[in-house]
Amino acid sequence: MEFSPDGGGRSGGNDVELLSKTLQVEHKLFYFDLKENPHRRYLKISEKTSATRSTIIVPFNGIAWSNGDN
Repeated sequence: MEFSPDGGGRSGGNDVELLSKTLQVEHKLFYFDLKENPHRRYLKISEKTSATRSTIIVPFNGIAWSNGDN
């Protein structure tokens, strides 16, 4: 189940994708999606193998390389 960054259950249709990148390492695919909704901006990172998909969501101001500006 995928949760929205504001803790409100499934992500809604208000999320806007700002940037999307894909990285392949051996048999794994990594997806990096920078998104925002009316509440905040966040980075969604997904790892996909042939059998599974795992996702984490990081608030934009929690990313060390960002300057925290929203």
